Amino acid sequence: MKKWFSGNEVTGWTSIDIQATGVYGVTVLPPATVGQRPCVVKSGFLPVSEWNAAGLIQLSEQISVAGCPWVLTLSRDQYTLLVIPEPRVHTDELEQSIRYSIDETVGFSVAEDSLALMKIPVDAAYTNNTPHIYVVLVKRETMREIDSVFQDAGLKLSQIDIRETAQRNISLQVQDLKQGVALLFIEEQGVALTVSSHGALYLDRFIKTSAFMEAVGRDAGVERIDSRISLELQRSFDFVARKYPFLQIERVFIMTSGSVPTDISPLSFDLPFERLELARMFDFSQTPALSNEKIQPDYFIALGAALRYCENYQSLNLQNRMAGYRPRAILAELCVLASLILLLGLFWGEGQLALEQVRSDYASSELNLQKIRVRINEMNSSAVLNQADNPVLTTLREAAAKTILAQARHLGNADGYARYFTLLTDVEEKGVWLTSVVIESGKSVALSGRASDQAALLRYVKKLNTAFVLYDVQFTQMELNAEVLPAQSEARYVFFKLHCGKG
Repeated sequence: MKKWFSGNEVTGWTSIDIQATGVYGVTVLPPATVGQRPCVVKSGFLPVSEWNAAGLIQLSEQISVAGCPWVLTLSRDQYTLLVIPEPRVHTDELEQSIRYSIDETVGFSVAEDSLALMKIPVDAAYTNNTPHIYVVLVKRETMREIDSVFQDAGLKLSQIDIRETAQRNISLQVQDLKQGVALLFIEEQGVALTVSSHGALYLDRFIKTSAFMEAVGRDAGVERIDSRISLELQRSFDFVARKYPFLQIERVFIMTSGSVPTDISPLSFDLPFERLELARMFDFSQTPALSNEKIQPDYFIALGAALRYCENYQSLNLQNRMAGYRPRAILAELCVLASLILLLGLFWGEGQLALEQVRSDYASSELNLQKIRVRINEMNSSAVLNQADNPVLTTLREAAAKTILAQARHLGNADGYARYFTLLTDVEEKGVWLTSVVIESGKSVALSGRASDQAALLRYVKKLNTAFVLYDVQFTQMELNAEVLPAQSEARYVFFKLHCGKG
């Protein structure tokens, strides 16, 4: 048995489906042995007007089973389903890239919404096909409302799913893995079509009832409605044939709600149609009420969502998928940041010690300068010297000028900026190079550049601070940004900015 959630053995799933007419729930256990059917051990119903914490507690008394986690299937108006080309970015950047790209498509900001992804497989023989991906969006407010109901009821919601994948799960129960299966679910709200193969969802299509009613007229007969559905189905199958030529659809299964007056069986298709019999797929011996074909469509989506135990299915989970919900990633980033701050602190400490030594040397030089000045005064008072020709006096004056110049050192001093560019040229570190040097108002220096890794950058900063310590200048502020070079290279670099000022 597969292990889920902290090592606990999961024997099945408790699934609920929120519809306009109510909340339908089931608990399904996997087959005990190969060849048996999944067993529906409990079922229950809650009027939609009672969808709150108290009503959920009442429903849980009807359907909950120890060891079975809960999965909720959203109603169609609670989520947005998109199919977009898969961005060519690193896996860890995929979600953020999609959030940026679909804002204009959906017409609202998705920065804080819950988002889940599911890739559409492409056969290796058709490499020219652009890979696509399913994107599911749920408003943050919707997620909070659902979480609030479960928390108030004292229940843990483990998974959140959508109707398309639940319907896909049903179709795969009757699928031979060598072929594709199309499943048509006709209900009052519209017609849902899914095409799947090998556990993957390749096509979803939902035609609202209002759409084809307007197309054929609200007073049209059943035959005209069937004809319209037939046309839309044929267009969908033609799309699959063009887009996924490796996917061969051999059968179309149909599940029809008893309240829908339509019959697809006489439609003319090359593909064989077959009525979906849930009793052949599930064991209803412990829930005999579900053996009634008239109510089976009401529990159709809940039954499909409860088949999550199948390991070969691609599954969605929108729970805890809101932007920014990355506790482990955030912790790792904080650890890296703390390490950088610690290293910079160590380098700064070493620089301060070196600076104190230089200041001590400077004090000694200043004392020597005073002695030199006294000596010059004594010599001037004792004799009138030819200042132009006296080498001793010339040497003393040059020494005094250099000491005074050292005392006045700062960015943009009498020597100009040449000494700083000379030092930047002399300081080298393999894997680190500068791209710009900016000196602002003679008070600070900003360096920008690129490093192959953070270790090389830290060694370079240490060398810089050692070289500039004589000028009372230290680089103590660092900005890092890891980026990838253009598409022709897969190498990653650390882009950096170093800032310093007069010490």
